[in-house]
Amino acid sequence: MCGIFGVIASGKSELKLKHLTSGVTKALLESERRGKDSSGILSITKQEVIFAKSPGRAKFLVKNDLFKRVIQTAEESFKRKEGFVVFGHTRMATHGSSESNEDNQPIIRDEQIILHNGIIINCEEIFAEDSSLERKYEVDTEAFIALISKYSKNGKSEYESIEKAFIKCKGANTFVYFTQKSQYVNLVTRNGSLYFAADSNLGIFLFASEKQTLANLLDQHGFSKMKIYVHQLAKNTILVVDLETSKIHLKHEIKGQEIGSLRQTRSLIQLPNLVSSKVEHVKLPNFNQISSRDEPLNKRLMETGQITRCTNCLLPTSYPFLVFNEQGVCSCCLNYVPFESKGLDALKRELGLTSKSRYMVPISGGRDSCYALHIASQELGLNPVAFTYDWGFVTDVARRNISRMCGELGIEHILIAADLKKKRRNVQMNVVAWLKNPNLGMIPLFMAGDKTFFHHAAVIRKELELSTSLFGMNRFEPAGFKTGFAGIDETRIYAKTFDISKMNKLKLLAFYSSQSIVNPRYLNSSLVDSLAGLYSYYFKKIDYLQVFDYVPWKENDVIQCLQKLYGWEGSAETKNTWRIGDASAPFYNYLYYYFAGFTENDVYLSNLIRDGQISRHQALNRLQEDNLPNAAGFYKYCELISLNPVDIIKRVHEFKAFADAYN
Repeated sequence: MCGIFGVIASGKSELKLKHLTSGVTKALLESERRGKDSSGILSITKQEVIFAKSPGRAKFLVKNDLFKRVIQTAEESFKRKEGFVVFGHTRMATHGSSESNEDNQPIIRDEQIILHNGIIINCEEIFAEDSSLERKYEVDTEAFIALISKYSKNGKSEYESIEKAFIKCKGANTFVYFTQKSQYVNLVTRNGSLYFAADSNLGIFLFASEKQTLANLLDQHGFSKMKIYVHQLAKNTILVVDLETSKIHLKHEIKGQEIGSLRQTRSLIQLPNLVSSKVEHVKLPNFNQISSRDEPLNKRLMETGQITRCTNCLLPTSYPFLVFNEQGVCSCCLNYVPFESKGLDALKRELGLTSKSRYMVPISGGRDSCYALHIASQELGLNPVAFTYDWGFVTDVARRNISRMCGELGIEHILIAADLKKKRRNVQMNVVAWLKNPNLGMIPLFMAGDKTFFHHAAVIRKELELSTSLFGMNRFEPAGFKTGFAGIDETRIYAKTFDISKMNKLKLLAFYSSQSIVNPRYLNSSLVDSLAGLYSYYFKKIDYLQVFDYVPWKENDVIQCLQKLYGWEGSAETKNTWRIGDASAPFYNYLYYYFAGFTENDVYLSNLIRDGQISRHQALNRLQEDNLPNAAGFYKYCELISLNPVDIIKRVHEFKAFADAYN
């Protein structure tokens, strides 16, 4: 979930200093796409370890005097023929606030220094199971450090301690670890999310989280012409590099081999923190407290329970463009055509599998994409690259599931992180605009920033020269009512799972434009990002295969497989396993439910009824629980966009006339 890199040049290296220093800056800036919450840099010399870390983006850190001081220390060491060693990190925060520099990388504790990419999904269990482990910070990386300290005190060598700690930490994790007492740095990865390049004659060793970052660094300085090749560190492998000679000391699959004692060489100096901003937290009430003061939510729930629905499925009369016959059967049921999966063999033929082919599987942490990754790895025998675009509303449980899946399967994971603060500000502006003049057709604008996922996926696929992408979106999820409220009739089923006709795409743009004239608050600084998202989703040519066009999607089979084989985690906020990776779902589903009397769940369960996976009676009983507002999720979303949930619900309840127009 982060970006790490390192440049090690021996004192005998004849490389130009300006290439080394410019390479560090370039690598740090390129790594920023993996995490923009915080950044850090460190230099190792024979006298000291000096570092700077900032609760902000790398592009700001490189302009700071502290960054220049770290680089200057490395330069002076190289001029003394003592070597040039600089490591860097860009972070997407998952455990511990990015405003706390103690939780930002590199992590320094007990003379141990570490850079970490990934999520230790059993971090809390590690500390809970062993009271002797001291916890000083909130970041999950500390679990790895604490375990190494424990094993070292019990007489284990550094290598043995690292190995045991690595095995104990679950998830897709990559660590770069060293101590002040060692002349060696240890690189270890669970899933191969680390690349390195080395040349003992040139006295150089480089590493980075992504192949492209390393390749660009080599190309920039002509190293590629010298035939220095990029290698992927194999999963569950430790690489030990001598910091003084830049040579690989040991490369070994994790099995417990001892590498001998390592000597003490240096002391530690910490630079002061960069400026951090204050974070305020608001205590949030629950829905019942709000409902007791305003229009009772329970009354609203009873009202929606009495709406007229299709006698075959669950779609209500408030569903846009839906018509019913005399028997009360909706047009979606009347026009339904069963979909026959093409079969796994057909997918294999379509892929044209070869030993050199590599593929991308986008993964959100939700059940469908995780199951698609399982199919690609275990049923097709592929070694794909998993890709995630985190735009600021990926839930913690989704991030843990991503780490869990990639760690268990040993699959490289590439994450592109947006500027999360900026994305959340954009959503905030559009929610505020919507509250001034609500229109259900404009709710998808809240999620427009997510749609640039398709652009970034195409970029990564091109960089890595991947054959194609395998998407895990199933045909039971499309909710045409979202564009229906914008005046777009999408009761038809198109060839692709998520698509609308060309004419309707133009109508949709016209609708958004007209609403922006009616409500100029939509004409804010988020406009460019929203347009980019709409273009990526609706107009950019996307070449991919849908796994579930070939493999039957059965809800119970999917969930049982994921939970049994991988310990896939559901949400603590709801029993529903759908949309648990999307932090925005509790918010927009509440709005749809309040104003129109139904949510995505009505559509999804209706599709399952038509497919024969569930009876109408079972679906209706399940819907009563699935459609209950997710208060915890609603509040978390409001906190992410820095709006008061109480004020929002009060404001929403003022629009009685608007709600009545849709019911």
